[in-house]
Amino acid sequence: MTKEAEAVIRAAITKPMAGMEPALVWTPSSHTWSKEGKFLGAYEGPMVFVGHYKANDRPRDSFFELCGHAVSIMPPTLKQISGRMISCEKVEMHFEGGPHHQYILKVG
Repeated sequence: MTKEAEAVIRAAITKPMAGMEPALVWTPSSHTWSKEGKFLGAYEGPMVFVGHYKANDRPRDSFFELCGHAVSIMPPTLKQISGRMISCEKVEMHFEGGPHHQYILKVG
């Protein structure tokens, strides 16, 4: 992974919430919703992100050391990232108010 991607991942996994564990997750696209359930915007393209789940909620995952922390990675995510570079890239996301630029973790 690039140094920029490592910094993003490290920031996301070094401050876990109590009772939660970090997981690296691959997704074919990203959709953002408000707490009230209103659709805010989307990025249509594959990416990875760090999510946090209740400890022991993901028993099928494998755990790997990533940036000095145990991070769960589901088999489909592991398949998508194996042997590939994770980088940080600025992309255009489409929100109700118009385009918005945001950094995402891409797998290439």
